[in-house]
Amino acid sequence: MNSSRRAATPLTAAAAAALVAGLVVTSGGASVAAKLITSKDIKNGTITSLDVKNNALTGADVKNGTITGADIKDGTTTGADIKDGTVTRADLQPGAATDTVIPRQRVVATSGPTEADARTAAPSVVLFRKGTLTVYAKCFTDTSGPTTYSEVYIKSSTNGAIFDSRDDTLDGGPAAADFLNTSTPETDAILEADSASANNASMDSEDDSDFTAFGTDGATLRGWTGAAVKNGTLAGGNGVYGAGNVCLFTGTVTAN
Repeated sequence: MNSSRRAATPLTAAAAAALVAGLVVTSGGASVAAKLITSKDIKNGTITSLDVKNNALTGADVKNGTITGADIKDGTTTGADIKDGTVTRADLQPGAATDTVIPRQRVVATSGPTEADARTAAPSVVLFRKGTLTVYAKCFTDTSGPTTYSEVYIKSSTNGAIFDSRDDTLDGGPAAADFLNTSTPETDAILEADSASANNASMDSEDDSDFTAFGTDGATLRGWTGAAVKNGTLAGGNGVYGAGNVCLFTGTVTAN
């Protein structure tokens, strides 16, 4: 008896398409086919940056709050990666040092018959405050000269702080009088001082205003202050000072 084998019929494109369609229907329809592969089918750590097309992922693909510093390689983020104005102090690690530029402040001098009287009468203008430490300024005129003074000071709301500047008289040593205390006189805690005689002006931008301070609450300040002072009317005009006896104050403080 002769046995014969049936020749295999070639699978046409139409037949293949019909077969795939049948499999899809059998599996529950197109909606099931679209969900055959999910994130559960992918082993953690098997997809790397090589598997992702450049610029294919956007912020909309990343869940808010899921990326932390541990997910970013050190040194890979630069200023170009951060949109201007999007980072605030709340985004910084607690305790991180921040730089603050003190906006220019114009202060009209308070007059007194003597330097001491005028200083006492002059209001304190706060330039910067951090924890127990405050940097402030005064502008006053001793009418007996007449002389107008610009002075910047630092004070502490608790005893035992220390600081140093070119113009202070405290050493930060072991004696109680060497610490920046609540009772420390202003003239012992000066960061910067300048003066102008009648119809003159003065501005000092030397490093004399550099200072460092350590508060008892852990606050640390490092920076400089700048001041300009004018008395009366200048021969070349009052310029940015404006009329009268005035002081201009500014500075930069790094604090944590």
